[in-house]
Amino acid sequence: MVAGLVKQYGGVRALDGVSLTVAPGQVVGLLGPNGAGKTTLVECLLGLRQPDQGQVLAQSVGALLQSTALQDSITCGEALDLFARFYPRPLPVEGLLERFGLKAESRFSALSGGQRQRLGLALALVGDPAALVLDEPTANLDSQGRRELHHLIRASRDEGRAVLLTTHFLEEAESLCDRVAILHRGRLVAEGAPAELVARSNRPTRLTVRYKVPGQPELNQEQHRLASNQTGPAVVELVKELVASGRELVDLQVERPSLEDLLLELTGS
Repeated sequence: MVAGLVKQYGGVRALDGVSLTVAPGQVVGLLGPNGAGKTTLVECLLGLRQPDQGQVLAQSVGALLQSTALQDSITCGEALDLFARFYPRPLPVEGLLERFGLKAESRFSALSGGQRQRLGLALALVGDPAALVLDEPTANLDSQGRRELHHLIRASRDEGRAVLLTTHFLEEAESLCDRVAILHRGRLVAEGAPAELVARSNRPTRLTVRYKVPGQPELNQEQHRLASNQTGPAVVELVKELVASGRELVDLQVERPSLEDLLLELTGS
């Protein structure tokens, strides 16, 4: 997608030799704190900024940003018809309307936030691009709208499109992305499958145990937390200790390191 991108603003390098590939049929999440260079990378990919060095290798790209804005009076059908005229071999408008649950006669001003983003994704796909760039597309959606858009993004991936997704929702990245790339101060500091990256975290697994002390009412249950880098043996020893002391195990919660923990370790924010 991009190779060796460099973009400098005065004395600050927003991008410092960034290379990133997104394979067909794959969703890659671009993560990082504010100021990491994500927006600059997206703008270079979409031709909105010219990099100082490096290459943009993506040829056919559709884009969906945080919010979709069109004329209030335009209908979904009119918007798709208009965008279809920009491409030599557009996808059928009727099929896109049906696929995204939109009515041709619905005016943009009457659409909900989720419907506007579904229309935005349909507009990004009308030219039948090989790649999609989605810049925080679910940022302004409720949980239902987010789930609907996730389903449509997965469908686009399953059609063989390469999808680059920027997001601040780390649970979204873990569930939706095949790989994630973490950007910090203009450089890629980690890249790989979410589970593989989380396994590199130095943060121990946290255990929270709640137990009942013999002779005390259930309302006086006690709770303790501990951390361990060896979860299995720790749980076994913990249960043994409770049994030996006559205490009754009420609840045991295991909280493993997350993508958020790794992000904090790598970027400090």
